[in-house]
Amino acid sequence: MAGGIVVITGFLLHLVVGMVRLHLRDNVRDGYTPRTSRSRMETDLYREFLGSEGDPAMTTVLMLARDNGSMHRLNYLKEAVQEMIYISKNLTVVTPSGSSVGYENFCGHYCDANAVVGYFLQSLYEKTENPAAKSLHLTYPIGDLRGIKLHLERNFFGVETTEDYNITNIKYVRLISMSFMAEMKTVIDTERLGAWEMAVYAYCSNYTNKENNLLELLVLGAEIVDTEMNKDGQKMAPYFATGFCIMFVFVCLTVFCSSLYFDRLHWNTIAIAVSCALVPILAITTTFGLGSLIGNRTNSLMLIMPFLIMGIGVNDSFLTVHAWLRQPLRSSKAVRLGKVLEEVGPSITTTTLTNVVTFLIGWLTPTEEISIFCLGCAMALGFAYVYTVIIFCPILYYCSPEESKEKSESCVRQKTRPMFRAILHILSRALSDRRVAIFLFLGTLVYWYFGVMGTISMTAKLDTEKILPKDTPILRPNNFMENIVWTEYYPVSVIVNNPIDIRDSNQMSELNAFVDEFENLPTCRGKNFTMFWLRDYQQYYYGVAVNDFEYYSDDYTDEVEFGYKKLNGFLGNPLYKHHKAFLNLDFNQT
Repeated sequence: MAGGIVVITGFLLHLVVGMVRLHLRDNVRDGYTPRTSRSRMETDLYREFLGSEGDPAMTTVLMLARDNGSMHRLNYLKEAVQEMIYISKNLTVVTPSGSSVGYENFCGHYCDANAVVGYFLQSLYEKTENPAAKSLHLTYPIGDLRGIKLHLERNFFGVETTEDYNITNIKYVRLISMSFMAEMKTVIDTERLGAWEMAVYAYCSNYTNKENNLLELLVLGAEIVDTEMNKDGQKMAPYFATGFCIMFVFVCLTVFCSSLYFDRLHWNTIAIAVSCALVPILAITTTFGLGSLIGNRTNSLMLIMPFLIMGIGVNDSFLTVHAWLRQPLRSSKAVRLGKVLEEVGPSITTTTLTNVVTFLIGWLTPTEEISIFCLGCAMALGFAYVYTVIIFCPILYYCSPEESKEKSESCVRQKTRPMFRAILHILSRALSDRRVAIFLFLGTLVYWYFGVMGTISMTAKLDTEKILPKDTPILRPNNFMENIVWTEYYPVSVIVNNPIDIRDSNQMSELNAFVDEFENLPTCRGKNFTMFWLRDYQQYYYGVAVNDFEYYSDDYTDEVEFGYKKLNGFLGNPLYKHHKAFLNLDFNQT
């Protein structure tokens, strides 16, 4: 029996080595969204539509003038376009697998998503040299480039306009947002994009730190948020050490005082106090080690688990120590240990089982990050119970005094017992006083009131600003995104899984009526802001600005019947190429 316990103990302790493979990583993109939510259902449909394993990911680069001036000044706008081209065309990173990847490796249909800014710069040069050019209307939010609409509201933010202008109605641009979207077809694509995104973050940080550069480049993306959260989690080590020291001191004082009260104070009491504090530490490290060995991800919430286990996991050892100290010395060690387990065994088993089951229920929650945290807590509480039985109880056995006849009270106990009795007497008198009872009852009512009102008014919201550390550099771009970008432009995607035949006028009328319903909603900014590929295709199909681009593979004819004939040429145009992301094409079908 003893040999089996030794083997089990050794096996559990060896699990701690799994912490070498500990990898801290959060899934900010969708880890805090329940798998059963409507948004996850919509995400699954979107993935099915795109035929990919992951969602389209987006890395956002915000460009601001270092002098707080307008970003539409020619030299600043030129610098912004040059940086956009460098990031999208030239910036590469070597992945852990040894391959070199750049944005073009996974941009898919989104490679030219920021081309509008480049066309606006080119047009602004032309309009500056020839303000009378009637084919160029550089107006915000939608410009007109020889019949082609330029949706500037997707890239220019914090814009001030003027009615009196010759070149453009833009008076001031606070920032330019460059969105680098990527198609995540496989898990490998996600890892590659993460490495590239961190390279963009490093490049933009180095660029901004050079004071002679015109711009300030701020980057925000899911991988960057994950990294910053992990950095914040690593900063919790000093707090954990402080918490452990406080717990250790408290445990030692408690054990010493209890030993003094029961006249069991010996040198081996130190070993008992240390082992009592060691139980939750072993439970925590074993949990992290086992989780890493079986491939479980460790997120930032898991770093809260040690604080929880240090408070709850030590409770079993406390109860065991107190019961042990009350056992008479005239009994043998084995008998005393049996009496202790008989007395506290049901209590610690029931409380541990209750806590473990509660966290296992939380493990079943559809929210991934919460599920990981609850599973870790359940494992740690279970290990704390096991270590109490197989490690702490044997230590109690070997560190306890030998069997002897009951001796008379020691001098120390004779002096301290009246003090303890006085404290208990004062506490009992206070609790039995009617005024104290009324005060506690009123305090309970106030506590219930705020508890109920807070629960009723509580709203569930994941705020990136709340989960990020206060000193992180990405708080500033996050504030720009929340307070400027998303308040001015926040698109909603509508997926139609039942395709129509665009040659059928009746189906086209039904689809247009469907789109009109969305555009007539009170919160919609209107049809001019709708990204609807079919409208742009109709404009393209009937020959708008045919001779101004070289991207047309079809000869222009004065078409009357609308159809698919020019679809390839339409999707080859840089200004319309982004529409490929909104289409699921099968050219084998007629």
